Amino acid sequence: MLSGNVRLLLGMIRANQPWAFVARLSRALVVAAATDILTLVAADLWGLITIHGVVGV
Repeated sequence: MLSGNVRLLLGMIRANQPWAFVARLSRALVVAAATDILTLVAADLWGLITIHGVVGV
């Protein structure tokens, strides 16, 4: 039989749904990483265009 405090703690954990928080957090981290990669690639492309000029003009 579980004591009252343990049951309360388990009920609080279940009510807060930490697994859903972890899923939302991991999606946010994926979006942040994709934004960082896009920023790095875009900065490199602008740097190349600045150095070599626009191709085909």
